[in-house]
Amino acid sequence: MKQKNYLAQWSQGYESDETVGNLESTQALELYKKILKSTESIKIDLPTSLEWDIFSKKIHRKVSVKKLNLRLIWSMAASLILFFGLNYYLTAYKTVNSDGIVKQIELPDGSLAKLNPGSSIKFRRTFNWFNRNVKMKGDVSFIVKKGNPFNVYSTVGKVEVLGTTFRVLSFENYFGVICKEGSVSVTHENNKISLTAGKGYNSITKTVTKKVGGYFDNNDRLYYQSTPLTYIVFVIEKVYGISVELITSKPYYFTGVLPIKNKEEVFKILSETFSLKVRVNDDTHFQIIESN
Repeated sequence: MKQKNYLAQWSQGYESDETVGNLESTQALELYKKILKSTESIKIDLPTSLEWDIFSKKIHRKVSVKKLNLRLIWSMAASLILFFGLNYYLTAYKTVNSDGIVKQIELPDGSLAKLNPGSSIKFRRTFNWFNRNVKMKGDVSFIVKKGNPFNVYSTVGKVEVLGTTFRVLSFENYFGVICKEGSVSVTHENNKISLTAGKGYNSITKTVTKKVGGYFDNNDRLYYQSTPLTYIVFVIEKVYGISVELITSKPYYFTGVLPIKNKEEVFKILSETFSLKVRVNDDTHFQIIESN
């Protein structure tokens, strides 16, 4: 038997495993078996000659295919990483919190949002690519640059505009909107309400009323209309970093102007407005209770 032919003969079944094992080694035989098995899935034209050079080309072709498969796997992995990375970017949100201060930010489309104390807004990083949607909590004023529909969502209601100036207050079950310029469309409890400049709506009265619009640009005082006292207390806690316990037998709603840099004046206004008593436990703990 010519040595250059025995592997080709063995690969076609004309020589036994024992013959190859004796000529090579047991380890080599096992390796040839693996190579031969891996080539079974490859469709090739049978050569007219089974010389060693033909068999070696067969082995070389398989090695090339395995390298191609490896590149394919890495390519698929890279594509998946790119897909999930892009998907994360397209769906990721950016959140801005105001905590106990007034914070103003510019949105990607050039619109402005002023977050009063204790407020937050959230929007996708692709804001203005496909839409202009904002989620909010607390008390936020918007100066919207004209363009595509600008939508503000809260857990209680929705506001739709194209370009205008307005304020939205959303806290627990309370929802209020004030329009300063232009017009806005408000959706609350499946009802749509149109507001023009100087008009407002809230979920307590559920009517369109005339509002005072001069407090949009004031960072020292905040104007409220029919706003739950529970929300006012929430803002006080955020602004002054204190704890305020509200102990009352019924809900109270505040209409008026409150400073956000004078704690004593705030408590005085609230106590006189509702005939409530402010009890000081210590420098950081207060109670607002009904007078006997």
